[in-house]
Amino acid sequence: MQFEKNCDIVIPLMAIVIPFKGVRYNTGKVKDPARVLAPPYDIISQKQKEELYELSPYNIVQIDFGKVLETDTESENRYTRASHLLNDWMKSGVLIRDEHPCFYCYEITYTLRGKELKFRGLMGLVGLEPFESGVVLPHEETRSKPKADRLNLMRSTKANISPIFSLYSSKRKIASSILNSVTITSEPVIEGTDSMGGIHRLWRIDDEADMHAISGEMQDLKIFIADGHHRYETALEYMREMKDKDSTGGSGYVMMFLANMEDSGLSVLPTYRLIKKVPSDMIDRLKKRFNMESVTMTADSLNFLDDLTKREGHCFGVYSGGGSGFVFRAESGAFADMNMPSPPLGSLDVIVLHRLILEKILDVNEFSYEMSAAEAIKMVDSGEFEAAFFLKATRLHELKNVALDGKRMPPKSTYFFPKLMTGMVLNLLD
Repeated sequence: MQFEKNCDIVIPLMAIVIPFKGVRYNTGKVKDPARVLAPPYDIISQKQKEELYELSPYNIVQIDFGKVLETDTESENRYTRASHLLNDWMKSGVLIRDEHPCFYCYEITYTLRGKELKFRGLMGLVGLEPFESGVVLPHEETRSKPKADRLNLMRSTKANISPIFSLYSSKRKIASSILNSVTITSEPVIEGTDSMGGIHRLWRIDDEADMHAISGEMQDLKIFIADGHHRYETALEYMREMKDKDSTGGSGYVMMFLANMEDSGLSVLPTYRLIKKVPSDMIDRLKKRFNMESVTMTADSLNFLDDLTKREGHCFGVYSGGGSGFVFRAESGAFADMNMPSPPLGSLDVIVLHRLILEKILDVNEFSYEMSAAEAIKMVDSGEFEAAFFLKATRLHELKNVALDGKRMPPKSTYFFPKLMTGMVLNLLD
């Protein structure tokens, strides 16, 4: 059986996952892949972008998230430059394309809280389906501006530059077993490190039997988007635009990284909320609904986070300066009168924080995000923000239940770690 892409074939309620001819850096010309890889575009600061530009004239950030110049016009801008660079790097052999369709094994070895972990998943193409079909399921809300940016990039390059990070659940672990085997029996085609010391490796999977086994396992599974909701919705829109123009059917698929929830190694971290302006009686308002316990909170003393994680129920931390804050927990029925969403969405800590604590109790609707608790505390101490709120990480089974229920969480409800590096493999939509 040969794998063919055909956008006219529609199999309802079935995931179509196929191999593809990946585009990769030519390690014969790019001696240190770490210098050409980049983090996901949406976590790159302006300072980091400049640093990535300096690392190599072939760093993928120039295509995926290029600079905006004062001289930009409709006909010459960062999207057209991305297209030119992609074509030039292909012609010069900096980027090469595999001759035959493959799946790819992507593995990351990383350290978190002093412990070395290993995490791997499958890189392949997934047939695009609208969310209402129930094949590919979202869990977070999206915004229009990032989608416009990604759509312009896709229109110009006609490529998937970075993968969508997705999850599935299979106790059979057929693909997981194949991924494990290929890392033992063959050498990676590319290997590079990230700025935190994580090691990223990519292997080809081109055995016909293995590829069929992987596609077969995926057919009756649900796919849950973990990171990349904007890119998936962008791919759907691009497919609609190309409906009568795409003779190859390539626009009917999108490149995904697929990880089995039943495997170990993936970490989900919380994202903290920073508030510019809070009511002067914030703590008094919270005490009416929650049990408040004063604890030490400094950038050098974060023990309260471990305490927060161990507690049952809806538990949060709040810091407003002075080196001490509060850990607080809601008793059963504490907000039965607050018209909260029904479970599973209403059972999430992030929903309780957004809908109840921030919006209803404190009348706060604007906030910023920060991954580092220490940095959040420093920003409050500096006066940049008046308060920081801390919460536990959303768990994988909570994400799955919300997605299956057809609901969506607020943005930044999950932070999957480690992040995939852009540039490990690309997909041309031809």
